[in-house]
Amino acid sequence: MDERVDRFYIYNFSLKKENIDQRLDRILIQYLEDNDDLPFALSRNKVQKYIKNGFVLVNGRTCKPSCKINKNDRVELKIPVESEQPQEREAQKIYCEIVYYDDDIIIVNKPQGLVVHPAYGHSSGTLVNAILYYFPEMKKNTDLSRCGLVHRLDKDTSGLLVLARNERSHIDLSRQFKERKVKKEYAALVKGQMTERSGSLTTGIGRDPRDRKKMRATGDKKAFTAFEVLETFPYYSFIKLFPHTGRTHQLRVHMNHLKHPIVGDVIYSGKSIPWDDLGLMLCATRLSFFHPTNKEMVSFEIGIPDRFKILLNS
Repeated sequence: MDERVDRFYIYNFSLKKENIDQRLDRILIQYLEDNDDLPFALSRNKVQKYIKNGFVLVNGRTCKPSCKINKNDRVELKIPVESEQPQEREAQKIYCEIVYYDDDIIIVNKPQGLVVHPAYGHSSGTLVNAILYYFPEMKKNTDLSRCGLVHRLDKDTSGLLVLARNERSHIDLSRQFKERKVKKEYAALVKGQMTERSGSLTTGIGRDPRDRKKMRATGDKKAFTAFEVLETFPYYSFIKLFPHTGRTHQLRVHMNHLKHPIVGDVIYSGKSIPWDDLGLMLCATRLSFFHPTNKEMVSFEIGIPDRFKILLNS
């Protein structure tokens, strides 16, 4: 998100070479899919509604969804804040470990398999629904987009997430993520013996044109990941990962790019027999940032999940 003005979230972007002469609604859908900072999910129908209602401007003028976009065109998307609030979302009793909370933040340990926020195909049974059960006052706060979420984890990734309990904290934490001031650490079990004890990788990250559900190590958005090997086995390595950027599927794409895909990652590395029933072996174990009120660095850490222990002890 570029900025928030009055009651709108404002997004500005330039046309990519591959988007020349494409429909405006199609370009917007692709942009929103590739935008890691988007605080809520938008369907194709909602995007078309925004265009028809004048919330999308091309070079400062309204257009139809079918409008073809030309080279050097500037597109601005204005999303009404009140249209993306959680007031209609249901509080559900879903288990989620609350690691810490105060008047400004909530730290949760998201279980593997739990979708973070409601979207198309997942209108309930998400982390947001669980948070509304544990913190019912969040439902009344109409200034929080997506129930205070400022970042996300994939459905199959477990671990630490921070949520904001008020608008001031939401703005501050969102800024810290945008400025890369939040430090994250992950535990992962990957295929193969890694020969280097530590290292890093920088690539572009972009959506795979042949499969929109996948990302690949190429594109305009730069992604940087550091790693440290903790222990090696005949066919696997137990490692720590330190993402310095927060791109979609970044760690999964980077480890696959290094020819050491994460165990259980059926999207990028296929099946991991006999460990399929344990799921993706990736967990966010440490999270550090500046507290939005006292501005002091705070850090939260959890141990590795039981599924890791099962494999490491086998």
